[in-house]
Amino acid sequence: MTIKIRNRIYLSLSLAGVYFLVIYTALFIYAAFNNLLESPMNPLRPGTMFRFNFQASLASIFFFGASASAIAFFILRGFEKTSSLEILFFTGVIISGIAEETRLLIPVLNLWNSSSRLLIFLGRICVIARILAPFSLLFSALFSSSDQLENAERNLFCLFAISCAFGFFYPINSNEISSNCTVLYGMKSLFGVIRIFVVITAIITTFINSHLSGNFREDLHGYGKCLGIVLFSAGNIALQFCDSIPMLIIGIVFYSSGCALYLKEMHYMANNWS
Repeated sequence: MTIKIRNRIYLSLSLAGVYFLVIYTALFIYAAFNNLLESPMNPLRPGTMFRFNFQASLASIFFFGASASAIAFFILRGFEKTSSLEILFFTGVIISGIAEETRLLIPVLNLWNSSSRLLIFLGRICVIARILAPFSLLFSALFSSSDQLENAERNLFCLFAISCAFGFFYPINSNEISSNCTVLYGMKSLFGVIRIFVVITAIITTFINSHLSGNFREDLHGYGKCLGIVLFSAGNIALQFCDSIPMLIIGIVFYSSGCALYLKEMHYMANNWS
């Protein structure tokens, strides 16, 4: 895949992110002004450490949408002339953020007590989004070497195929919707273990790749990427389960700082790797 095609992909993602953000914002404003916006009566919370705040849940969803288009635009500008396979797989993170916005349709369309096909579809989209982001980081670590250049399109296709297959076949429970507008999935512990395992594997692979350089300075930048993955993943999870003001703040800080650090180190290593 050429740099020109990759840049067009990120331009499309940036525009798509803005488009969906505008659409969901318009639907949200319309529902709010016409008193159609419904909050959960007896919220099923993912955690009870902090006081429930439905506005924080909505803000976290909007943050996903806004950050997706902003990150895509930043990558388009910052990596415009940078040849890096890693940044190609980061498209999965962008798409994951855009997909998280679909959760807004639950309060806007008042689907809290529904068992419609739309609700099931939204639940599967959410599962895809939540497995796509960690797998994107893993694929970025596994298939970023120069000898994988000819297989870039195939690897990218495998990334999305695996995530979609996982999302559409993983069991979900449309009778349970959490306080953060998420249709709950079955075997929650197993799903969490899979995600954590994928992230840990991505961190270990990134660490090994940087260590193989044999250069202490390159090692430090590799460690920075590992730290970026940790912070980003922690922020991503915090925002996905956010239903309180403290979780919203923690999620935004970790997500933003982790993403910035990861991309910064990736940019340096792509331009200075020896």
